Amino acid sequence: MPVARSAARAGVLGGAAVELGAHAAIRRDRAAWWCEQCVAVHYGSTWIAMDRSPRPSPGTVQDPRDGGGVPASGTRAHRKRGIGPRRPRGRTMREVRWASLEHDGIEHLAFERHARGSVAESVVVGRSGGRAYGLAYRVVCDARWRAKHVIVTMMGGGTLELRGDGEGRWRNAADERLGALDGCIDVDIAATPYTNTLPIRRLGLARGERRPVDVVYVSIPDLAVSAMQQAYQCIVPDRVYRYESVVSGFTAHLEVDRDGLVVDYEALFRRASDDAR
Repeated sequence: MPVARSAARAGVLGGAAVELGAHAAIRRDRAAWWCEQCVAVHYGSTWIAMDRSPRPSPGTVQDPRDGGGVPASGTRAHRKRGIGPRRPRGRTMREVRWASLEHDGIEHLAFERHARGSVAESVVVGRSGGRAYGLAYRVVCDARWRAKHVIVTMMGGGTLELRGDGEGRWRNAADERLGALDGCIDVDIAATPYTNTLPIRRLGLARGERRPVDVVYVSIPDLAVSAMQQAYQCIVPDRVYRYESVVSGFTAHLEVDRDGLVVDYEALFRRASDDAR
């Protein structure tokens, strides 16, 4: 959902953000770590904001004395030349870019889908209220497209972390229960069209079917969190959907690809590039 969408268009329930607690609503100590990871996008790395510590070779265990890898008992220390790690069947890995149609913003997203769920990691450069911003986010979903772990970091600002149980209950980074978000399954980060994919895939709507949903809405750049009422209607199965903010009445048509990733978000976002693998 775009940052420029006002509170009236967004239709935030109750008109106020959830109180996330003093300890972990915004965690500035992690912002520098995320900024460092974002450099990878500019050098063509497949994934961003991931742990880059050295990994032991296949068939090794860590030596606690020096942190190095030693061959594990009963395993081969080396693979045959020319045979690398095999990608599990059913795994999808993609890199996608979106351009904002409202301002000069752009997003680069790395997406992986496998049997246990999906992981999306992205950086966004945009503008809100005439002020430029940069952010990185990570969204982890289970196999049913229910959001389970969300991290959003503003460059030079703070970090928001949320964990969901897939049944509509949420906690912050301090493990405090966020009762105001009860019933919300999906998450909607204001700066990106990616999070529209979650309800589209999770609901599996038939042609003409419309379903209301309650989502965790994350506004940018303040990282305030609120519950929001939205609705999705299937126009063309697996291709075109209609988004609606239930309270404000704002609507938009979304064109998606085979994975449910947005290709065109009416008047707001458009796919700039796609590297499917």
